[in-house]
Amino acid sequence: MKFIYLVLIPLIALGTGLAIWWKQQTPQTNVHILPLAEQCQLHQQACTIHAQGLTVTLDVTPKPIPIAKQLSIKANITGAMPSKVQLDINGSNMYMGYNRIPLVQQEDGSWAGKSLLAFCTIDKMQWQLTLIIDLNDGTQIQAPFPLTTPYVNKGE
Repeated sequence: MKFIYLVLIPLIALGTGLAIWWKQQTPQTNVHILPLAEQCQLHQQACTIHAQGLTVTLDVTPKPIPIAKQLSIKANITGAMPSKVQLDINGSNMYMGYNRIPLVQQEDGSWAGKSLLAFCTIDKMQWQLTLIIDLNDGTQIQAPFPLTTPYVNKGE
């Protein structure tokens, strides 16, 4: 019985206290995912999502978007004041590794950076380029843009 009072009850109390402290220390991110820009053709033009009072535009150059070559990324966001913007490049039909780049705010208010798409042997590689927009109040907005790149055999 002494064991319960000397060991178990203090351990339970300590565990409960740590759980309460952890919950208070963990920031609660409020995430809003905008609808996918399904009619988007990033190979041809900049694409825009209008939702939840926001306008988010993504432009990737050069066009058509090449594989394994440097890309210039530009994002314009109206209806919110971002504190940080990143571009997450994710393979939809094949895992292509972690590729998230920070974008830097420009004098004109746009956000810009450089990246590339990895080479893949799938005939049509499907990507999702997601702008991750963090606001000062802890809200995060995710704006997804689809992209399909064809397999190009350099030996042909």
